[in-house]
Formats: sequence, structure tokens, C-alpha cells
Amino acid sequence: MTAGTTPEGVPAATATGDDLRAVMRNWAAGVAIATTFHDGRDHAVTVNSFTSVSLDPPLVLVCIGRVSRFGAPVRGSGTWAVSLLPADAADLALRLAKPGGPEGPVLAGIPHRAGVTGAALLDDALATLECRTVAIHPGGDHDIVVGEVLSTSVGPVEDRDVPAAAGPAGDDDPRGPLVSFRGGFRTCSD
Repeated sequence: MTAGTTPEGVPAATATGDDLRAVMRNWAAGVAIATTFHDGRDHAVTVNSFTSVSLDPPLVLVCIGRVSRFGAPVRGSGTWAVSLLPADAADLALRLAKPGGPEGPVLAGIPHRAGVTGAALLDDALATLECRTVAIHPGGDHDIVVGEVLSTSVGPVEDRDVPAAAGPAGDDDPRGPLVSFRGGFRTCSD
């Protein structure tokens, strides 16, 4: 079978983008902020299409709208970070999800520090990681950005210098994750 063909007897695709959106609203996904430093300034966007790909080597991916305000900076910088949001960060997620982004410096008023790549790591995140882009694949109207994980941290900001693999850092953090489900933000409880 070659690209663009289907096995004999398989019907042509009839699902639309709206059909897919209706289904995916029923899939709970964690919410994170992706950041990069490019052309002398921070860039940030809310994402929920983020996942691990491989442990050896450690790889993750994030899907970024090709024409979004974050697309060109992340492609141009070659490095980026992801901060996993706690349940109480819905306002921040909404602020950075706006198509045009916030007015002024994108991270103004948001406690953060620059990581080893220069990308911002949010102080209140449940965990953070920094990546070097190793591949970018086209995926419809998005780019699938695959990154080699360069550094990780888990837990409160005061523990951020401890690599995630050093122990159960963050396990005593009582905050749960921010989750996107059915068009809104939710929280998880045991």
C-alpha cells in the first residue's frame, strides 16, 4: 500500500474536524505551558497535546498549530520547555491559550526562571522539562515537535535543582493536575 491509498474494502474517510473535536472533548488531557526563548524574548502557549514518546532515549512531543503565534518561535529556537500545570492554574492556562496571546511580555507577572536552554520554567508547575528539538513532523494544520529531554524537575520550586529521577520529589505535593475535559478545565481527585 502506498501513501494516500487504503486497503481494499476500507471506505474513504468521512469524519470531519468537527467530528474529531466532538470525540476528543471526551478525552481527558493534562494541561501544560510550552515555552521557548527566541529573538531575545520569551514565547509561551497553553498545550494539551503533549506526551512522552520514548524512555531510551528520553523523548517527548508537543503538537503546535503551524500558524500559531508559538509555531515560528519554537521552530526557530530549536529548544523549548514544558511546565505541567497544577489544578489551580486555570486562569493562567486561559491567558496563554488566547490566539493573539496576552498583551505585553507574555510571562509578565508569572513567576518563572530561565532553564538551561533559556526557555522559561514556571515556578508553580507540578513538574518541568527542557528539550532540544530532534524532529518536526507535519500533522495536518499542526507540527508534531519531538524533543530530546535535556533536564527535568518535579515538585515545588525550592526542590527544582533536584533531578526528577533522584527520588520521589513531588510525591508529597498535595496539588493535582489541571485537566482539559469536555471543553473546560477540571481537576483530578483520588
